[in-house]
Amino acid sequence: MVELLLRSTLVCALAAMSLWALRRRSAAVRHAVAIAGLGAILALPFLGWVMPPLELRVLPPATDVHAVVKIRTSSRLGAESSPAPSPVAAEERTTLSPLLIWPLGALLLLCRWIYGIGRVRSRLRQGDTIDGLDTPYRVVASDLSQTPLVAWSPRPTIVLPLDWQTWNAPRLEVVLRHEEAHIRRGDGGSMLLSRLALAAAWINPLVWLLARVESRLAEQAADDLVLA
Repeated sequence: MVELLLRSTLVCALAAMSLWALRRRSAAVRHAVAIAGLGAILALPFLGWVMPPLELRVLPPATDVHAVVKIRTSSRLGAESSPAPSPVAAEERTTLSPLLIWPLGALLLLCRWIYGIGRVRSRLRQGDTIDGLDTPYRVVASDLSQTPLVAWSPRPTIVLPLDWQTWNAPRLEVVLRHEEAHIRRGDGGSMLLSRLALAAAWINPLVWLLARVESRLAEQAADDLVLA
């Protein structure tokens, strides 16, 4: 787990430097860089099987205490000394918990997102389909969110809040074009990759920061596509 933390930190640092170097480029280009970084993070658990392990030597090897220390017991106590705990068993106990924390956290995140997908699909079935709008995609009015969004399951669907009828025509047009841009860009796949990368390296806060940057750049890229 420590090795995954170090490797994912290195990937995040490389992605941050690349984003800074490309800060004057379009949001779409920078979004592609962020997605590449998240994809590399997602691949780290699998690459760990073929890549050499990272070796960090900070302190010299510890002296074997059991080889130089002798415990004396007083014969006057009349009790036999109990055997010292095995250092191997103690080490296994200390390393077992961290090894279980990482997959457990990943499983909890995946279960949470799968539950969210099921909730979205249920709300979409209960929502009202809006006909007659200038868009090739299905549009649904739902209380799922107070802001417009695209639901990607089972097919791309533009979701509008229940008060969409109070909007004027220009605002509705801008909203539809923006959500269509997300669909045309395939941002649903980017979102899925980002979620999987978070599950793979959830313990690293820098990965969450990179995922947030990716989401923000996706919004900017969609705006740029509408204005183009």
